[in-house]
Amino acid sequence: CSRGHFVVFTTTTLASANLLSQKLPKNAIHVFTPIDSVISVNRFIKHFSPDIFVLVEEEFWPNLITIAKKHCKKIYFLNAKFSIKSTKKWTQSYSCVKKSFITLLKQFDNIFVSAKNSIELLKSLDVKYQVIKSLKYYTDKNFNVSAPTLNTADGFDILKSNTIAVLSTHKNEDEIILDSFLQINKKLPKALLFLIPRHLDRTPDIELLVKNLGLNVSVTSKNDIIDSNTNVVIVDKMGGVFDASTM
Repeated sequence: CSRGHFVVFTTTTLASANLLSQKLPKNAIHVFTPIDSVISVNRFIKHFSPDIFVLVEEEFWPNLITIAKKHCKKIYFLNAKFSIKSTKKWTQSYSCVKKSFITLLKQFDNIFVSAKNSIELLKSLDVKYQVIKSLKYYTDKNFNVSAPTLNTADGFDILKSNTIAVLSTHKNEDEIILDSFLQINKKLPKALLFLIPRHLDRTPDIELLVKNLGLNVSVTSKNDIIDSNTNVVIVDKMGGVFDASTM
């Protein structure tokens, strides 16, 4: 952005949209990723007319890739990642699907990859790629996300409790996690569980689930108090969990 370029960031979640709206410089905007249909993508590309197109991590959209290749000077895949599930879908189904997958990968002028399993995949497919460090090592130190402050009371020290953290949980996983926590809590009555959902809009459902199990819950976005009676903390704010003011 500092060299006179105009940058369009796309994401698929409200949480990331809210974060970027607060952090992006004047010559950058955020929009939601278009639905991966020919009509939607064509309208998107025509409207913004990008010179350079960059996909990041697991955002692999066939129509977007194909149409961007036709209209952009360069297209790149940055920090490319392929889950085990998606890898099987693309490479272990019909031969025509695998062929289409390779054709899509060859549309990129370069693929930058750091994950070991993704490197092995690209190597096996004879696709051009370049190994880099994970993007987390290139984070701008000036782009900080304020950590949600944990509202403790009665001198409660989180760092001295038997703390368990489960990150990026999805629907139907919380029941399994909480059932396991109940078993742990029988042996460690003062255990404290931090649940960090992948999609923050699930917070009300998780909170109700915890309460129905007879557990005391605190929600970071509500600034609920965390004390010796708290069993579960739902972290539903972007950023780190522990802030210096809570330690």
